[in-house]
Amino acid sequence: MMEVKEVKEVKLGVSYLVSNRNRWGAVEVGVFNKEGSPGVNVQIEWKRGDGKVIPTTQEEVDLLNNLLETKGELCMSDIEYSETHDTMDGNEYFVYHEGWSVEDKEALEAEYDNDEDGAYFDRRDLLEVRGYEHDYYELYLKDIILEEEVDVDE
Repeated sequence: MMEVKEVKEVKLGVSYLVSNRNRWGAVEVGVFNKEGSPGVNVQIEWKRGDGKVIPTTQEEVDLLNNLLETKGELCMSDIEYSETHDTMDGNEYFVYHEGWSVEDKEALEAEYDNDEDGAYFDRRDLLEVRGYEHDYYELYLKDIILEEEVDVDE
């Protein structure tokens, strides 16, 4: 039988389940750019985000141990072997790069808010329709919990 136990010290090569400890402690950032226009991020604050990490270098072990101690923020891509499993109940919004005028920001927000026909599934969809391409996504987990699955005798 498998049991999940919270860990206090990370070891090299061990698989850990990872999640944020507090509500709204998972933040997904999608970076979008369009040639000739300023960039924009779509940021989603999630109540919960979880996944798996396997530290394969001593630097990754040290990073995770430090984050457990300091209650810092983990960028999932800082661990080479990481995967996101699930996110729950998000709040999505735009974060504008330098170069956006107030009028252009308001127009983009209004276009999304006034989409009565449901033409846009989400803000990312609106940006893609407007010709923006996503460069990358990052998931950040604040004040992480690491858990290990261990075999226990019945």
